[in-house]
Amino acid sequence: MCRFTGKYALIMQVMPSLSADAIRALRGLYELYLYLVFCVFHTGPQPGTPAFDDVDSSVSSSKLRRTLKSLHASVIPPPGYQGRALRPDAAAMDDDPTVDMQHDLRVTAGAIQLERLRAPLEGQPMFALTQAVAGMESLRQLGCLARALRPTIEQSLPAQASSVLDGLYTETLAALPSMAVQTYRGIARSLLVLEPAIAAIKNRSWVPKEPAAQHNGYVDLLLQLVQQLSSSLAGLSLPAKAHATVLEEAVEGIAEQLVEAYAAAKKVNDEGRALMTRDLKVLQAALDNLTRRGALPAQKLSLSFAESWVSALSLPVDQLAEWAKGQRGYGVKPLAAMVMSVGAHGGALKKKEQQELIAALQETAARPHD
Repeated sequence: MCRFTGKYALIMQVMPSLSADAIRALRGLYELYLYLVFCVFHTGPQPGTPAFDDVDSSVSSSKLRRTLKSLHASVIPPPGYQGRALRPDAAAMDDDPTVDMQHDLRVTAGAIQLERLRAPLEGQPMFALTQAVAGMESLRQLGCLARALRPTIEQSLPAQASSVLDGLYTETLAALPSMAVQTYRGIARSLLVLEPAIAAIKNRSWVPKEPAAQHNGYVDLLLQLVQQLSSSLAGLSLPAKAHATVLEEAVEGIAEQLVEAYAAAKKVNDEGRALMTRDLKVLQAALDNLTRRGALPAQKLSLSFAESWVSALSLPVDQLAEWAKGQRGYGVKPLAAMVMSVGAHGGALKKKEQQELIAALQETAARPHD
């Protein structure tokens, strides 16, 4: 990729008449590579599938989802695509080099079998995290190279090709950091075995008669899991940024699972909501303490996703819709539980009022936030 990037840049310099075509071809090359690397290492639904568009899918960023869908549309031929030569309007496009490039890009992509690329990763330790880091680092290095070459490329391009260049940097390459985080996000959520802690939450009664004197035992179990994961990551000798990102995403995954587990409670009273708050505060304080001591490398280990949801359980019913405006990522079940059983107002509304409020919360929380 680096070698071809340099060759395209050289073509733009020594043959200015071809520079517009060269920048289009270079952008297509990057789109193909970024799409393939992401699809190989992404553990969730693939771009182009119905599940990928699901609001509750593993891709939390709506902006990244749009970028990946755009890459998919550029690289993968649509259903029924038969190639440029067989299209009825092909003759009218003989003078359009963009059409040829698009066709060549799709032909190249069609010759690459993603399953063969993924096959060597099966059975690798820690869900092939080491290989995924290598893939994401290759993207980062390419981004650095492209940014370094931009002044040289700009000097060689005609004005009419500036939009293609801008698209390469502001759309394609701008997504690189988010693509890496998304890849680590999927792997991190697969590395932690949370079932024992989640089972302990679901099996506990959240309607105690008296305030609890201490936090629940699952808090200590979760803290131990985070420490064990950090030790395992250290053994892989990962780049510091990758280590920190995986750990941060793992903790965010814990927060998401806590919300799902709390939402499964059939009934919660004031003391139960206070205990949820205490458990989260104790776990967050322990994580902060380990980070300050240098026992954990990440700087943003946050349970805010769960803390915000638990705090909202005590809100008056007429404030829930306003709360939801600043939120994202909560699924149908946690939002419904806030209204029907877990929240302070559980059971206080009539069925129709419950349904209307739940629908309003879901609609608001599902809106794009980026």
